[in-house]
Amino acid sequence: MKNTNDAFSVLSRMHRGLVVATFITLLLALSVAGLKAQTYTISVENSSLQVNLASGLTGWTFEGQNDLDTQWLYYSLGGSPIESINTLSAPSTPIFTGLSFGGTILSTNLGVTYGNSALSVTTKYDLQVQGSGSAVSTTITIANTSATTESLNFYQYSDFVLGGMTGGQSVQFVPGATNYAMIQTGNGVTLNGQVNVPGVTVGEVAGLYDGTQFGLENGNTAPNFNSSVLSASGSNVDFGYEFEATLAPTSSFVISEIQIVPEPTSVALVSVGLLGLLGGRRLGCFKKR
Repeated sequence: MKNTNDAFSVLSRMHRGLVVATFITLLLALSVAGLKAQTYTISVENSSLQVNLASGLTGWTFEGQNDLDTQWLYYSLGGSPIESINTLSAPSTPIFTGLSFGGTILSTNLGVTYGNSALSVTTKYDLQVQGSGSAVSTTITIANTSATTESLNFYQYSDFVLGGMTGGQSVQFVPGATNYAMIQTGNGVTLNGQVNVPGVTVGEVAGLYDGTQFGLENGNTAPNFNSSVLSASGSNVDFGYEFEATLAPTSSFVISEIQIVPEPTSVALVSVGLLGLLGGRRLGCFKKR
C-alpha cells in the first residue's frame, strides 16, 4: 500500500506569506494509517522518491519520469549468509523532516532504523531539487550493538532505468576515484553518484542486468566485489558496492552518498562538474532494476 505524504506542500502554502525569510526545520506528524504503510513517498517540487521499508528505494521520479527500479541494502556478519537489512528487525517508526526557506520547501527526508542485538542500521534519505536536477542524499549509519568484535560485509545494490527504459544503458566507475564516483547514462539521461566512507574497504562491481543482483539474495554466500569489473554497456545495467569493516563493540561507521539525475539538457554540465571534484576533494555527507 502506498502512502503519499502531502504535509510538506500543505506547510509550504501556510508559510508562503512570510515577510522575513527564515529557515524552518519541519517535523511531520504521521497518521495511524500512515504508520502501517510499507511504502512512503517524499516529494520536493517536481521530484519524488518512493521508499519501501521492506525493499528499499523503488522509484525516483523527476519531471514526470521514473529513473529507478530498485536500490537496497544487504549484510553478512562473520561470513554468514547474505541477508537484507529488514531481516534485522521490523523497521522503526519512520521519521520525516525537512527544510523550508521563506515558505518554500527545499528538502524532505525520511529516516528509519533496523536493528537487533548484533547490528543496527539506520538509513536516512534526503530529497532535493538542485538547479535543473534532482538529488538524493543517503546517509547509512551501521553500528555493532553486540559485546564482541564483528566482521561485517555490507552491500548496496542499484538498478536504474534511466529515461524510463531498461535498454540503452551504460555504467562506469571512475578508476582510482577516492570518493568512489560513478556515471550511468541511458536514453538521454545521466546519473552521477559518489560515495564517501572513511576508513572502510570498498569494492565495486558493474554488470548487465541478469536478475541475480551479483549474488545479493537472502541466504546466499557473501560475494566479493573486487573492483575488477568497473563498467558495463549495451542493455540494462546494474551496479553495487561492498563495504568491509571490523567493528569493535559499540563502534560504528557512516556511509555518505549523493546521487544526481539532471535534466537531459544539463547532463554534460553536471558530468563535467562531478568529474572535476575527483582531483581535489571528497564529497561528504551530502550524498539508486
